[in-house]
Amino acid sequence: MKKRYNYLQDEKAVEEILRHKWIESQKHGRDIGFITAAWDWIQKFGQDWQKYQQINNQQLSELMERRRYRRFKNKFSAKIILGNKKYSVIIKDLNYEDICFLSSSDFSNKNHLVLNITFDNQRKSSRLSLSINLKKAIKLYRPKNPKLPYLYIASFEKMAQQEIVNNRNGFLN
Repeated sequence: MKKRYNYLQDEKAVEEILRHKWIESQKHGRDIGFITAAWDWIQKFGQDWQKYQQINNQQLSELMERRRYRRFKNKFSAKIILGNKKYSVIIKDLNYEDICFLSSSDFSNKNHLVLNITFDNQRKSSRLSLSINLKKAIKLYRPKNPKLPYLYIASFEKMAQQEIVNNRNGFLN
């Protein structure tokens, strides 16, 4: 059974119904009453209004997520360290909890990596060594740029997240 939307419990919907009641009462030259206005408004505008509110709420929740998972826009020099080897990577997206990066090397069989990030912080260069856990590795088909065929999504460990928070000014400058 499909659950019905209760417009009368939604403050915004009630405001719209009251506005509709006023407009229709003006058209008819008399007060049509709340029940008649509510029935008419729900029949004419209810579904469209509900769809609009769902889209609006989804956009608002995405905005709130973006604020929570603040993305840093600066370009950083970054390298993955495996044993004695260092592999250059290009950071596509970085926030307090996750990172997305491109690499020419295949790390898909690794779970835990160390990421070195270098950034300029108030006229001096700073470097962070952050532990990350790979969540997803994707082999890309990129005929225009075959040098970077791997896309990785990884999460920072708790200690690394705290280091990012402590050094956020370097990321934001």
